[in-house]
Amino acid sequence: MKSPATPDIWTGKTVLITGACGTVGQAMMPRLLAKGVGRIIALDNAESKIYELGQFSPALDRILPVLGDVRSRDCLLQAFRDVDVVFHGAALKHVNLGEAAPDEIVATNIVGVQNVIYAARACGVRRVVFMSSDKAVNPTNVMGTSKLMGERLISAANYGGQTKPVFCSTRFGNVLGSSGSAVPTFMNQIRTSQPITLTDEGMTRFVMTPVEAVDLLIRAAEQATGGEVFVTKMPVMAIRDMIQGIIEIYAPQLGRDPGSVTVKITGKRPGEKLFEELLSSEEGSRVRENDDFFVIRPAITATPQVKEVAKTPHAYRSDEETCMSVRDIVDYFKRYRLLD
Repeated sequence: MKSPATPDIWTGKTVLITGACGTVGQAMMPRLLAKGVGRIIALDNAESKIYELGQFSPALDRILPVLGDVRSRDCLLQAFRDVDVVFHGAALKHVNLGEAAPDEIVATNIVGVQNVIYAARACGVRRVVFMSSDKAVNPTNVMGTSKLMGERLISAANYGGQTKPVFCSTRFGNVLGSSGSAVPTFMNQIRTSQPITLTDEGMTRFVMTPVEAVDLLIRAAEQATGGEVFVTKMPVMAIRDMIQGIIEIYAPQLGRDPGSVTVKITGKRPGEKLFEELLSSEEGSRVRENDDFFVIRPAITATPQVKEVAKTPHAYRSDEETCMSVRDIVDYFKRYRLLD
């Protein structure tokens, strides 16, 4: 499929990132600066990290750190003034915590999306890109359900009434090395001589690096026409093999014998899936496919057209894809310097 012409939505423009102090938000800023944006507004509710960004960022003449929360509509109405593009990444993401506190997930992950939509419309933002998750596909937990609802809110925001921003979503796999994710957890367990905890030996996950996540976001912002969900094709790791790869690389860096590192099976946590999905079978009927990514057309307007259906319009599940070998995982971690 030939990509549409890429508009210049960056040069001299103002871009706002919610959840800017997270792994993906931090990876985005240098990429956006290199694209020639005039200013980046970095919004986050993490006070210490926003303070550090304001003290130590090498590009403070073009980055404005803002302490704020997507739960506050008033905060967003103030922050979104004169903004051209919004990347919405602020979210609560831990599955087990969400099962115990669903009201908190709703307040941030659903009401927060509603607030972003409202403020973007009120302030004349041109494009809004929502960061979703593979957990939104056939969700079995509160967090995944909230991400599915966020995607549907974003798609529906494009339709009905006056001129609006272009709203679209991106669907991530597990971003390796992100705060609170598996890789830094496993590294800490090796560093502190604890057993590595694995919930189930059959668990598989789609994975991507922060660089790949940023690539997807930028592509979505440039190509969206309204309501789509952009999904990168990404590798799959069996978590047990990921652990072995991390042990092989990281234990010697600490002067430890890799054979001395043990793995403890703890059992699947509430709401946790053994596999993840990036496409459901229902979505397969309205997918456009490129060599390295899918574009899911919004159900609210899509009419299935055979010529646009993906080559393999079935569910895209981590347990049905070929997993990387331990050697491939080791090479992948080294190539992207994920354990440095």
